[in-house]
Amino acid sequence: MSYDWRLLFEEISICLHESPSKTLLDISKNLQVSRRTIEKAVSTSTGGTFRRLREGILLTRVRSLCASQPTMAIKELCFAVGFKSASSFARAIKRASGSSPEELRFRVARQLLDAQDTRLKVENI
Repeated sequence: MSYDWRLLFEEISICLHESPSKTLLDISKNLQVSRRTIEKAVSTSTGGTFRRLREGILLTRVRSLCASQPTMAIKELCFAVGFKSASSFARAIKRASGSSPEELRFRVARQLLDAQDTRLKVENI
């Protein structure tokens, strides 16, 4: 069977943006194509792996939530991005960023404060 890899990749991307916790198997079942086909579509479109794509989307969502809701509990953050288990979420974040969810949230907060501090310094010049 021949696929339009770009269109299939768009479908995969939509699925992951809806819920970055979805696995390769989840998306394979959802789109009714093999896991190998999913991997091929991602590889053809990005040059990377499904796992790398999923982790990138997950980190983007988590950073965005941390920036917009800095006091959100880690467990709430976990559920907000589609994970049912805090430990699975923590493992996914650690694998993707090298940091725990708490450390990642702290880094995002620090970056926001640094950016705000820089903006204030520029305004006062």
